[in-house]
Amino acid sequence: MYWLLISWLYDSGGVGLVVVFLLLGVVRVVIALWMRLLSSLLVFEGMLLMSIEAMVLRREMRLVRSVVGS
Repeated sequence: MYWLLISWLYDSGGVGLVVVFLLLGVVRVVIALWMRLLSSLLVFEGMLLMSIEAMVLRREMRLVRSVVGS
């Protein structure tokens, strides 16, 4: 399989190298977009967790105030 690819690259007269570099560029762009999507999802998850923690903290503070106040 590798020999077939190498012989195609040599026989194509440079067109094969252009195709390989274009494919590598496309793969690089897809990986970059995937990493950006993952990082934005992680930021969203962090914001969601912080809001949940804030709600839990408010409830705990209300519970403490009700226990201390009585």
